[in-house]
Amino acid sequence: MTDTAYTKPVPDLDDPAMAPFWAAARQRRLTAQQCTSCKAYRFPALEICPTCLEQGAQWADVSQDGTIWSFATYHRAFHPGFKDELPYVVAIVENADGIHYVGKISGPRDHLAVGAKVRTLFIECTDRFTLPAWELVDA
Repeated sequence: MTDTAYTKPVPDLDDPAMAPFWAAARQRRLTAQQCTSCKAYRFPALEICPTCLEQGAQWADVSQDGTIWSFATYHRAFHPGFKDELPYVVAIVENADGIHYVGKISGPRDHLAVGAKVRTLFIECTDRFTLPAWELVDA
């Protein structure tokens, strides 16, 4: 797969704040920052912990299992790269560690609902970019 074949937006993979997240996704690991003081998780990356207001964090592997907290079905492509995927679903997923992620729901969506169980699916988009997405888990 080459970088030129991918036509959708790509995040800044070299952004110092989020580069560890994207590097872990490349290895098919879901991560979040964890405060070095109070151990609370946070995502996306922040300089100061919203729980204890201390600085300092490390990236930690977190659960790849979660629950759909909210979702929207897109019937219009707001970027030309998504036009062939209409309709597509974007969800807010709360993982088992209580962290909220936003991502696409891939695969069958027959039982899509708030509260549905999901697991992380890693989509290799380019040679450098792997996108965490979500797939429904059979109940």
